[in-house]
Amino acid sequence: MFNFLSIAIVGDLHVADLRFGHAPLPPASPGFEPLRDAAEIYPAQVPSPATEPIPGTQVTGSYAEGERYVVRVPDSWNGKLVVAGTPGLRSEFANDAIWDDFVLSRGFAFASSIREFRTGSCSTRSR
Repeated sequence: MFNFLSIAIVGDLHVADLRFGHAPLPPASPGFEPLRDAAEIYPAQVPSPATEPIPGTQVTGSYAEGERYVVRVPDSWNGKLVVAGTPGLRSEFANDAIWDDFVLSRGFAFASSIREFRTGSCSTRSR
């Protein structure tokens, strides 16, 4: 038996630099601040392991209402993918500063997603 997942791709964009602070992010809105999510859990004084721009493709989308994802694939992709969950109730962009630069600079694609978020709670529905 197969369960198929319907995915809505919101954006598929080739960018000149996928590194934290350079890759495009959606605008902040109440309860959703992608840049702040990443910056708050990564010390500003720690330099990025990626010293050169990382060109590639960024895909953002949703597989259910309130359940979003981001996938970044460097042009120099090695064919491997690193997938990370988000810490706590942060957005799908929370891992940008911690993991993205490190894995993307080594040729890995990177994916992260967030579960459905509701004010005061987080749904853990099974798929």
